[in-house]
Amino acid sequence: MGAGGACVGLIAGGVLFLVSLAGVGAAPGNANQAGTMIGMGVGMIFLLPIFYGIGGFIAGVFYAFIYNLIAGMTGGLEMEFGRD
Repeated sequence: MGAGGACVGLIAGGVLFLVSLAGVGAAPGNANQAGTMIGMGVGMIFLLPIFYGIGGFIAGVFYAFIYNLIAGMTGGLEMEFGRD
């Protein structure tokens, strides 16, 4: 789940980067503002995968704990696989 979260974060970071570029193009003005917006967009490409990956890992640990708790109470699932 951590790796999946990191992939989603990379996609979200890329989208936010494109939005920041569109904002620079739509609002011409101060060069400092443009640099800040582009810098924030680039930062999102690096930060969001880290934060989403950590969040996904924590959520996976939580879900695994809940599953194991419930499976211990109910007996879980038993599956048999065979080759015919």
